Amino acid sequence: MAIEISDTGEVRTLSTNRPSKANALLLSDVRALEQAVRDAPEDCRVLVFTGTGGRNFSAGMDLGTFPGLSESEARSAIASIGSLMRAVRHAPQLSIIAVQGACLGAAFELALAADLRVAHAEALVGLPEVKLGIPSVVDAALLHHHVGLSTAKQMLLTGEPLTVAELAHTGLVNKTVEREEVVPVAHQWAAELATLPALAVREQRALIDEWLNVSLQSAVDQSINTFARLFRSSETTEHITRYTAERG
Repeated sequence: MAIEISDTGEVRTLSTNRPSKANALLLSDVRALEQAVRDAPEDCRVLVFTGTGGRNFSAGMDLGTFPGLSESEARSAIASIGSLMRAVRHAPQLSIIAVQGACLGAAFELALAADLRVAHAEALVGLPEVKLGIPSVVDAALLHHHVGLSTAKQMLLTGEPLTVAELAHTGLVNKTVEREEVVPVAHQWAAELATLPALAVREQRALIDEWLNVSLQSAVDQSINTFARLFRSSETTEHITRYTAERG
């Protein structure tokens, strides 16, 4: 299994670990990543995804994954990938992905599923599936939200990767830093995020996901309900009292 897991304080780090193959993923690695997300300690507040070797996050699924699959086997394989993305999007923890180099295919879908992205400007990101004769699916459906429809179509229909620098105008990456700073900055950011009010962050994150799937009025109505409901919690009132006292 080519996944390393470490817990430091309220941060769990999950690292792809097959540097000799650009950290390419096997289906067993995908399932291990999902399990590691679902089994994060109760006090874990942030998940950080990295790649070992200092060069690549991951080149995506290992090239041996798809040849020879039957329709039912293909459905099972892509369902496993989809299950990982869903686990990340709906985890109680925030997620940060640290992209030092190549981040392609399913790995890039993981980057799209994550909440926040830290990357090196020359890192390559993309969805090359169409070149293999298959479509990009699962969290590729989020791509146009991140980069706009025109650029999303370019990436999906040509399969050609782009550098983070070429996508700078889209806001896809939250922090662009030198290659050697990618992982340290991701961990520093994770530590800072872990200090924020847990309930408010969790509910805000859930609202963002809701807003992607409903009409504007439904989004507003759900937001109002969530806002009011949080005042049932002593955590909410304690944070409001502390914040106003510190700045009053």
